[in-house]
Amino acid sequence: MSLLLKRIWLNMHKMIIYGYSKLAEQIAGLLVEKGYNFNILESNPESVQRALDDGYKAYESNLNEDENLISSGITKGVKTLFCMSEDANSNLFVTLSARALDKNLRIIALASSKASEKKMLLAGADSVINPYEIGAQRLFRLMRKPTLFAVLDRILFSTTEIKFDEIKVEQNSSFIGVALNQIGSESLQNILVIGVQSIDDFIYDTNRTRYHVKENDVIVVMGREEDIQNLREQS
Repeated sequence: MSLLLKRIWLNMHKMIIYGYSKLAEQIAGLLVEKGYNFNILESNPESVQRALDDGYKAYESNLNEDENLISSGITKGVKTLFCMSEDANSNLFVTLSARALDKNLRIIALASSKASEKKMLLAGADSVINPYEIGAQRLFRLMRKPTLFAVLDRILFSTTEIKFDEIKVEQNSSFIGVALNQIGSESLQNILVIGVQSIDDFIYDTNRTRYHVKENDVIVVMGREEDIQNLREQS
């Protein structure tokens, strides 16, 4: 894919980060690194100024009102919403309201406890981030398997060329009905197909011959970013 087309695709995938918490700072940094287009919305003017000072597009807005959600781009092109406010009640309310407005919006919410995680999922969040639990899990994995942890950490969070990604199998995709071992075989790309997330379960087929891809499957792959994008275009 050309650099211009890649930039157009990234800009089409509009994102909003609601709340400029410490975790939001990290997410913003990762999104910039990957070239994504996003806006930061905050109700606290001091936090807005901090985001502006960090070089981001930031605006003062309270998303507790439906009209503000719509004005921000929800239902009008925004694909992903990060609810990262330090106010748990605000995250919950915005998640609930945004989900009611847009059933297809991807919502990733911040939580501080197991109980909060459950509430966010019930409110409509697709994914919930609990930094305290993640921190404990990372420490445990680092202690048990330091080499494996270091390699995965580099792939997931650093600037290494190798990355994990997913390819959604849309209607009329050329991948429908194809066995996993045939995905990418004609492109000569150095792509590793990890498995497929179907509607019901994650299929891990070591032979990659038993399972045939279906519409709405999500193929999980590993490889270089340009190779993955080329494979996505072939789908």
